[in-house]
Amino acid sequence: MSSYGGLICLACGGELPEPLRRTASLRCHDCRDLNAPLQLEHARWERAFRLRRSTFDSWASDPPEEPTAA
Repeated sequence: MSSYGGLICLACGGELPEPLRRTASLRCHDCRDLNAPLQLEHARWERAFRLRRSTFDSWASDPPEEPTAA
């Protein structure tokens, strides 16, 4: 996905459209209409991505200190 917006549908794994991202929807319009069940692998991927992103964001604002030679 070239324009990854930060949230995916936890039922199909596709990128969520902007209105659903703003409301933190768990599923895209199609999956909501079908009442599709959430898929565990998509939830795991989303959580792993968020953890990596939060780590990167915290390093960007406050980088870890370099070890000094004794």
